Amino acid sequence: MRSTEDLLLSRMKEKQQQQQQQQQQQQQQQQQQQQQQQQQQQQQQQQQQQQQQQQQQQQQQQQQEPLDLSLLHVQFEVLMSPTRPVMILLTDKHNRGISDSYARTVQQLKEEYRAMRLRLLLPPLKRQLQRLLLHADSFPAAARAVGAQAISACAVERKLFEGFVGSTNPDKELQVIQEGIATATYDALCPAVLACNSVQDLSDIRDTLLLEMEILQKSSDDSAALLQKLYQLIMDIQERLFFRVEVAVEQIRKYTPSPQQLNSSSRRDAAAAATAAATAAAAADRREPAAATALAAAAPRQPHHEHHKQQQQQQQQQQQQQQQQQQQQQQQQQQQQQQQIAGDFLRDSLLQQTYPPVMHALHLVLLLQQRRIGDTREDTSPSAAAAAAAATAAATAAAAAAAAGGDPFDAACSDVLAACLSSLDAAAVNISSARLPLLSSTPENPVVTNVEV
Repeated sequence: MRSTEDLLLSRMKEKQQQQQQQQQQQQQQQQQQQQQQQQQQQQQQQQQQQQQQQQQQQQQQQQQEPLDLSLLHVQFEVLMSPTRPVMILLTDKHNRGISDSYARTVQQLKEEYRAMRLRLLLPPLKRQLQRLLLHADSFPAAARAVGAQAISACAVERKLFEGFVGSTNPDKELQVIQEGIATATYDALCPAVLACNSVQDLSDIRDTLLLEMEILQKSSDDSAALLQKLYQLIMDIQERLFFRVEVAVEQIRKYTPSPQQLNSSSRRDAAAAATAAATAAAAADRREPAAATALAAAAPRQPHHEHHKQQQQQQQQQQQQQQQQQQQQQQQQQQQQQQQIAGDFLRDSLLQQTYPPVMHALHLVLLLQQRRIGDTREDTSPSAAAAAAAATAAATAAAAAAAAGGDPFDAACSDVLAACLSSLDAAAVNISSARLPLLSSTPENPVVTNVEV
């Protein structure tokens, strides 16, 4: 019996060991599978990262590389060349009035063409415009480059559309394409214009856009969509210019010299005090040996010459009085010098804070008084006149107001001029009330303290 029990126990132990081994093997297999899955996940993540890096590199290259318009239309023109005979045939059938189905087919093809061109053109064009804004040397140069790019893109799209349709007549779908280009141009420039605080840059951009519009108006092509957006951008720039002028004039109006500006600067005070101290010390050094010599010479004769002693005392008192007078004169001279320094500093501060901004504002008014958008010329061609009329539709209200009673643009310029002259008068009053000379005290320019305003 014991032998059978031992056998059973041994077999049970063997089975338990086998089960444990199997469990260990299964665990090892599961661990291996998990490791393999982790490796696969890591590989997938690495592949995704590589793909993202490649996409980023491609995007950066696309942003850095300039846009070649020929690449956007040459290949498309080659691909669309087989459809040109079909379009010509359909257009001919439509012009003859054979059936309305031809007209519907032609219109559907034009709409499909327009959607395809906008989908292919706008993304790279927007990247190109952003690249021009970021990599240009200055904002006016970037605006010139963006305007030239938009005009070139409109011309290329016109040529491509006319080649596809086989006709040079104006078409609604071509106008939609040009509106997309004009809107992309406006969206690229408008935020930069609104963020620009430089009056000179804004004036340069406005002049550039005026020249671009003049070129477009003189051309035979119908560019009403681009003209309208350029006109809208010029109006935004003009509003920004007026805002900057108002800010400058308001700063001039509210300007008040601070106590530090009314007094001489600390460095000049320290220098003047050091000079005065050195002068007084040198004078004291010169007086002490002379006084000691006089006392030494008078000492032996004091017991015998009382009269001389009184004379010497009187002389010493006179010398002391003279020294006190000299010291008072030196102090007065130092005070006058300090007042002169303070006056020069205040005058320079008033002139620097008031006159340059006013002159800048006056210069800006002259720039704004240039010929505005919307004025038609007698020698303008019919197509250019139509484009100008479409571009200046937003100025109708201003023209009506001008006809009713004065041009609001001229009134605004007059207000700016009046504010500038008022600030100049205020500066002159401040200088004259402080009794300061308008010119430095030089031999060539004598000091003039009485200023009439």
